Amino acid sequence: MEEKHYQKIFDLGKQYLLSFEKVNEDILNKHLELGEKQKTKTLYSLYRTLLESLQNRQGMPNTIGDIDDLNYVLFNFDPKKVIKEYGNAWQKLFKRINSECNPKSQMNIKKKNSYWAIFCRGAISSA
Repeated sequence: MEEKHYQKIFDLGKQYLLSFEKVNEDILNKHLELGEKQKTKTLYSLYRTLLESLQNRQGMPNTIGDIDDLNYVLFNFDPKKVIKEYGNAWQKLFKRINSECNPKSQMNIKKKNSYWAIFCRGAISSA
């Protein structure tokens, strides 16, 4: 898509947001600046951001805990090393977390829809 089309879409979106009573130029500018500051700069930070987003649903943060606690088994959030170590085997990651990371919640690999199983599948998939 050409630059002028992006600008038109941006302008229409801005116009729509400004139609709300509590939204003004200052609020929009602050959000745009914040978004610019939060842009990921490296592959590692992008992978970490994906994992944070993955575990940010319903009760998952309470189950999974702090993503940084998984730093060791996720190789400092290096997706290439994650794939090299675990391949497509989310179960391998699951077992390693269970044995090495001292998880705060119970882990049962037979429960395929548990938060831990979902997280491990997502960690492998997003890598």
